[in-house]
Amino acid sequence: MKIKIGFVTNSSSTTFIVAFPKKIETIDDLEPFIDKRYSEYIFKDTKNTLQAEAKDSFEIISNEFSLTMDEYDNITKEFCESENTTKELIYRQHVWRRIFWAHECIMHKRIKDKRAREFLERIPDDSYIYIFNFEDYLDGIEAELERGNIFKKLPHIRISKH
Repeated sequence: MKIKIGFVTNSSSTTFIVAFPKKIETIDDLEPFIDKRYSEYIFKDTKNTLQAEAKDSFEIISNEFSLTMDEYDNITKEFCESENTTKELIYRQHVWRRIFWAHECIMHKRIKDKRAREFLERIPDDSYIYIFNFEDYLDGIEAELERGNIFKKLPHIRISKH
């Protein structure tokens, strides 16, 4: 039996990709969209977060996505079927592993790009994108922001990184 000694955490983080109708210049720009008790915190965060005009944000948005275990399993299954190999061979044989990893990177990028395109198709071209990251490792406002529905009045994507 192995026993882990040291720091262990159960914290999580969540990324929000949010489309505002314009660039946030003042705290008043948040008023129609964000609950007042969070607006000051969000306003300060807009100065430190990734931001871009929607038309320039495709790669930024795409890079934020991660795949689910089911999606990874499907990529592996489809590869094995198309190449007439097995998961065991992929991980055991160096040549298969290299071929599979190249394929996996391409498929991962396609899935992430599809999600970014779908999001950008739902928002006006003149929107302004902000990417917020909140962690729940401390009780308080970040935990509330991570778990809450803070951006419910705006087009957004929530990416849980638990």
